[in-house]
Amino acid sequence: MRSESFSLLAGFVPSLLVFLLCLPVASYCADEKPNLPDSLSPTHMKAAEALDRGDNRDVLIILQGMDDPEAMLLQGMARFGLKEYTAAARDLAAYRLREASRYPYLDEDEKEVYRDALSILMLAYYHSDQLKESLGVSDELMSIKYSRELLEFQEKVRREMSGSGTRLSESSDHFKAIYDGYEHGKIDRKVLSILEDAYREIGRKMGHFPSASITVVLDTRSRFHDITRSPKWAGGLFMDGRIRIPVGGLDDFDEVEVRRVLFHEYVHALIYSITPQCPRWVHEGMAEYLSRGSGAAGERPRLSLRVMEAAFYSSDVRLVAAAYMESYRAVKVLVDRYGFYDIKLFLEALADGEDAEDAFRRRFYISYDEFIEKFGA
Repeated sequence: MRSESFSLLAGFVPSLLVFLLCLPVASYCADEKPNLPDSLSPTHMKAAEALDRGDNRDVLIILQGMDDPEAMLLQGMARFGLKEYTAAARDLAAYRLREASRYPYLDEDEKEVYRDALSILMLAYYHSDQLKESLGVSDELMSIKYSRELLEFQEKVRREMSGSGTRLSESSDHFKAIYDGYEHGKIDRKVLSILEDAYREIGRKMGHFPSASITVVLDTRSRFHDITRSPKWAGGLFMDGRIRIPVGGLDDFDEVEVRRVLFHEYVHALIYSITPQCPRWVHEGMAEYLSRGSGAAGERPRLSLRVMEAAFYSSDVRLVAAAYMESYRAVKVLVDRYGFYDIKLFLEALADGEDAEDAFRRRFYISYDEFIEKFGA
C-alpha cells in the first residue's frame, strides 16, 4: 500500500522529486525554477545549473571545499536529492545558523529562499530520524507563517516521538530498521534479511538497485495505525520515504506473511527511487506481481486507468481489493508481453517528465485503452 502523495517544494528543483518522499504536507512553493540568492558567483551559478538539471553529484564536486552560506545551501539541496539526509541536514543547518540572524533584514526573495531551505532542513532531519530537531525547524517555520499542512506534520512527528523512548536501530548493507527494543527484539535482523533478499531478487528482475539506504520502521499494530492513519486492513505502507509495517513479538512473527508485505512495500521504494511520478495502478500492480508471483490467472483488466486510480482511495474495501487485483492483472500482461526492462524504461520516461499516457504509448507502442482492448485477455 502507498499513501496518497502530495507535492512539497515540488518546484524548488526537479531533482528534489515531485512528491518528496510522500510526505502528507502540501506544497510550500510554486511550480517554478529554484529560488536561489541573486548574488551568486560563477562557481555557485554553475552548481545551481547542475542542481536544476538533477546532477546532484556534480554540485558536490563543483563546490568541494567551499563553506560559504550559498555553498552550504546548494550542497544541502543536492545531498537531499541524493537521499543523503544526515549530510543534507548538516549543510542546511550550517546555512540556517549563518542566515537566521539576517532574516528580518532580507528582502522578500531572500526570505523565500530561507523559508524553502528550512522546509528541506525539516525533512532532512525527519528522514535522518532527528525528530526533535525536525520539530524545532517546523516551529520556526510556523512562527514565520502559519500553515495547516505544517501543523499536521508537527502532529505526526509528535505522535512518532511519543513512543520513541525505547526505539533502537540496526542496519544492513542497504536498509536501516527502527524498532521498539522491547516489542521487537530479534525481529529486526529477520526483517533486514528479508529486505536484503528483496533488494537482490527484485533488483535483478528490474535491473535497478537503489543506492540510498532505505529505512523500515517496525511498529505495533496500534501504533502503526495511529501514526499512518491507514485503514485497519493495511498490512504495510510506504510513506515518507520509509517502509512501515505492523509486527508483534517473536512469538507472533509470521515470516511468510511478513516476507510478502516487505517485498510488496520494497517494490514501492524501488519504483520511487526511479520516479515519484508513477501512476498508482502501476505502483500497486508491480508490488503485487513481484510480491505474490505470476501464478494467478492473467485475466483481462476491466477497469479503465482513471477508474482504477480512483478506486484505490475508495472507502469500499471490495472496490479497493478489486483495484489491487486489476492492477496486478494489467501489470502481468505488460510483463508477459514486454518484460521488466521495458517497464523500467517507461518509469524512466516518467522520471524525465513525460506524461504517463504519452510515455505508455511511446514505450509500449499502444495507448492504454488499446492495451486494455487488445492485450487484456
